[in-house]
Amino acid sequence: MSCCGEARSSADAASSSSTSSPRHQVVDRQPRAQPEPSPYQHMAAHHVGHSPPPALPRTSMSRRTATPSIHRRDESYFSATTEAVATHARHPSLSSQNDAKLVIAIDFGTTFSGVAYGSSRFASGQILQIIKWPRSFETFRKIPTCLLYDDRGHLVDWGLNAKNARLGGGLSRFEWFKLFLEPRALRDEGELDPRLPSLPFGKTPLDLITDFLRELWNYCRSQISQDIGAIADLNSADVWLTVPAAWDARGCALMRTAAISAGLVQSAFPGDRGWRERLKIITEPEAAAVHCANLTELHQLRPSQNFIVCDAGGGTVDLAVYKIIGDPAHLEIAEITARSGANCGSLYLDIRFRHLVKTLLADHPTHCDAASLAYFMNSFSEADKLTYAGRQDDSNVFYFTCFNVVDSIDDPSIGLVNGQLGIPGILLREAVFDPVVDEVLNLIGRQIAVSPPIDALLLVGGFSGSAYLKARIEERFGGRVSTIARPPDSETATLRGAARYGLARRPLVSQLVTPRSYVLKVRKYLLMLDLLRHGRQVKLPAEPEDRVRRPGYIQYNDAGVEVCENRLQYLVRKGAIIRKGQRLKTEFCKFSRTRDDSTFTATLYTFDSEGTDMDTARYADETALRRVCDWRVDLRAVQGWADGVPSSTGFFTNFWISLELDGPTVGATNNKMLSTPRKNIVDALAPIANPLPAWSNWGKTYHCSPAVVFTPTSVAECQLVLQLAKLDRRVVRAVGIGHSPSDIACTTDYMLNTTRLNKIIEINTRHCYVVAEAGIALSDLLEALAPHGLAMRNLGSISDQTLGGIVATTTHGAGSAFGVLSTHVLALTVLLPDNRLVSCSPSENKELFRASVCGLGATGILINITLELEPAFNLRDTHTVRPFDEVMANLDQIKDAGEHVRLWWFPAVGMVRCSVMDRTSEPAQRVASWLWDSPLGFHVIQFLLLLTRFARPLPHPSFPSAIFPKRFSIFSIARTFVVALVSVTVFLWGLLLHLASRLLAHLMRDANVWASSVALALSGPKNSVTIDRSDRIFNIECRYPQYTTEWAIPADRGEACLRSLSAWLAAEQGSTTGERPHFPIEIRWSAGDDLWLSPANGSRETCWIGIVQFKFVHCLYWDKRCSRPAKTCAK
Repeated sequence: MSCCGEARSSADAASSSSTSSPRHQVVDRQPRAQPEPSPYQHMAAHHVGHSPPPALPRTSMSRRTATPSIHRRDESYFSATTEAVATHARHPSLSSQNDAKLVIAIDFGTTFSGVAYGSSRFASGQILQIIKWPRSFETFRKIPTCLLYDDRGHLVDWGLNAKNARLGGGLSRFEWFKLFLEPRALRDEGELDPRLPSLPFGKTPLDLITDFLRELWNYCRSQISQDIGAIADLNSADVWLTVPAAWDARGCALMRTAAISAGLVQSAFPGDRGWRERLKIITEPEAAAVHCANLTELHQLRPSQNFIVCDAGGGTVDLAVYKIIGDPAHLEIAEITARSGANCGSLYLDIRFRHLVKTLLADHPTHCDAASLAYFMNSFSEADKLTYAGRQDDSNVFYFTCFNVVDSIDDPSIGLVNGQLGIPGILLREAVFDPVVDEVLNLIGRQIAVSPPIDALLLVGGFSGSAYLKARIEERFGGRVSTIARPPDSETATLRGAARYGLARRPLVSQLVTPRSYVLKVRKYLLMLDLLRHGRQVKLPAEPEDRVRRPGYIQYNDAGVEVCENRLQYLVRKGAIIRKGQRLKTEFCKFSRTRDDSTFTATLYTFDSEGTDMDTARYADETALRRVCDWRVDLRAVQGWADGVPSSTGFFTNFWISLELDGPTVGATNNKMLSTPRKNIVDALAPIANPLPAWSNWGKTYHCSPAVVFTPTSVAECQLVLQLAKLDRRVVRAVGIGHSPSDIACTTDYMLNTTRLNKIIEINTRHCYVVAEAGIALSDLLEALAPHGLAMRNLGSISDQTLGGIVATTTHGAGSAFGVLSTHVLALTVLLPDNRLVSCSPSENKELFRASVCGLGATGILINITLELEPAFNLRDTHTVRPFDEVMANLDQIKDAGEHVRLWWFPAVGMVRCSVMDRTSEPAQRVASWLWDSPLGFHVIQFLLLLTRFARPLPHPSFPSAIFPKRFSIFSIARTFVVALVSVTVFLWGLLLHLASRLLAHLMRDANVWASSVALALSGPKNSVTIDRSDRIFNIECRYPQYTTEWAIPADRGEACLRSLSAWLAAEQGSTTGERPHFPIEIRWSAGDDLWLSPANGSRETCWIGIVQFKFVHCLYWDKRCSRPAKTCAK
């Protein structure tokens, strides 16, 4: 992969005052003519015998630059203001106590809301909750999300008092107004969803949310001050708001606007310009996951296990799948699939119950007024909604007392008798409970279907207390998930988790999966960087496909280039794996005719892609886009804007636009640079940069001189390498241990050595798979799996390879029923050339998966690999030595004689050692060879290999043709005598050496036979049985540097190919200058596969023929082992 471009100067775009305002940045970028030399050339002395250079300073990865003027135009009540954000001034008293800052969490729910708080300065850092509420002697963890207004739109009361107030006299109760922020609540259209509540006179949905948050906040401020006294620094507290997973960035932005208007955060001291940043937003399942992850012992969750959090609340049910990583002392969880949610909370039981009652009492208007319906619903909510048990209640009748008992008229046909409405249990189940519960089950089922194996399903939220819901979940998913539980404090899990997250003061959820796609539409023509210079345009590109599919969208821009209107530019796709706070950047190029033409407007849209093939959603009219906001960017503040460019000809400006997804929000108010200065990247990569004078593969058969070899230890460092390569216009080649027999990894640009990306992320013994970084050596992985009782299903002949190497290069094992080792890959995480970290599997991003497995690095750098395993097993390896012709006559029977079959053919002696391996429960039984396992055997075999490699006859000596001079003199006679004497001596010695070499060459014609005979003898007894752990049977030690070539041919042509090879080798053996097979020729088989670049692609069975030639080098195998004892080495 190659990356190009360079950042010369940079500038940020200020974002809006709210966290949910999209953070975008503009970075001026200028082209350069030549790639820069290696930034690490000054370090080379360390690698050629000189003292190491001093440590390079680590500089900040961001710096202040000019900020372009950014304006943001919002729709309707989406009206956050914008400002340029400077470095925050910090009050001295706050600096010293930052780690002990007060954290307040608010769970603003559809039906109920709560508040929790905590600080390390009191209650030993425990989470406290507000449980005392206005004018109530009882304690409640949450209060109703309810407001009471008069007929003029004035707020009268809130919470419990509003819920319990008697209506009349122009008073109206308003609930469920949180639903107005849900993405599909028709926020922008004239008509509202009929299920949404009505609004008070002169009020907008945002007004109701602001009013409730203001009352809640003012009361909680006073309560917290009473509880903890002077410790409460409420003005500088961090406030965490929870939002549903299904909300998009726009709903979060509206929530922020309401919270700021309600005064939840405010300036704590003069010059406190970062006060808005103290308002944080976290998704409900994310907060609940933090709460649940702290209860790992209770649910027997261990690091590397996966769990689903089902937050079933009043309005929504939100789902997310997380993995526990790290130890309990440093808890960290990672989101591993895109979160999901739907409007199927307990509120919809109320709505359906209300509809059922209205239907039953349609002929009794006395019982259908607002007060009566509210009374019915209150009875249902308090008594039956959570205790209803399901089918076992089908034969029961549930009675609800009428509000207007005096005016009640009996109607037994509908169950209305003596002022009570009796509803059969089966009717309640079919009309009220089942439609809502089925939607929850389908939501969970869809989430499990796209997730890795799940170890626990944890139910939180108020609706999780429904006995019927829990029973249905256990009935449907109990066989697939071992633990289904409702943790303690489940109804306040979201609230307590948000507070705990804030107290941690670090990202407890370190990895996110983007829940939806974000795309850009630009109103002033923009072009993707670099493509204009090559004659192609990508922002609004007029490509052949566009001319066929959307000819009406094609126009000419200001630069006279054909562009395509309404072409979507993806900033991030749904399902992308990103780190918390990671910035996703896209490069653009703007054409300007004059210096005044400095602005453009871009509109950010989102869509969740469900039911849509993201790769085919190419135009705005192909999917339902939801507008997030407008960005209007002025490039005049960019350093060097239009310097020295004649205004009459026009010019181009290259810059970045970046998007930051921090959980539910898009962007944040800070001013870090998007495009890290090149010097900072160079300094940051210095510790892992190694300017080697040369690199060679293990066999020393190919060499190259990379500009720099990087050995990263993290994904972030890999991304920096790609970023530097793009700036320096360098190619990046990823390598492992270097066992490839070809020059595919050789480069003169940047080389990325993955061997320090060698951590094991997860070993799952229940579902038999492992997740490991791609740079781990196969030998280390196998040793790590052994204590867990797991093993790979098949292996090649050596394990001195990286996991990424065997996946990317079609490494195969033995066995016609087993595919190449890459067919055992369940999922990959790939770092693409554009620095996106993308997960793929046979069901997710399947085309990328098929291209990356056996992809030879063509798609990107393999980071994490999920590999299918099986319980550990022993192999019984039965060896027999048979003549070549006999093997060829029975080749089909031999290759199917066992689960794994490997042949070693010794052409010089015409014999084949057949190795037939089958699984067995017998204990280990090895056949040792003292000579092979000792340094003596190593040198004996290498000496024979040297003879066969280098023995060749010397040329025939020639006698000088002009010894005697044409003229004679005393001097010429003396000179002739001396020359004749020397020539005769040289000729005789040459003739003697020639005869000796011819004899030696004739003898050496049989040296290959000798070497083959010795190798055949050292390979074990003629007929033997060895039983051992599978990897020890599969693997052999690759001790000698070698030239290697391997051929993959259809298995049905294997015999013909081998016979042809035998005839050719026999002819070469008869010549003193012919080729000699130095090692046995290895023959194996594998099943066909569907991997695009695999030689076994298709349904065909493949025969693999491996030919190895000895290559003598000065650095011997035993020297590389640091003179370890022979037994240790062999082991």
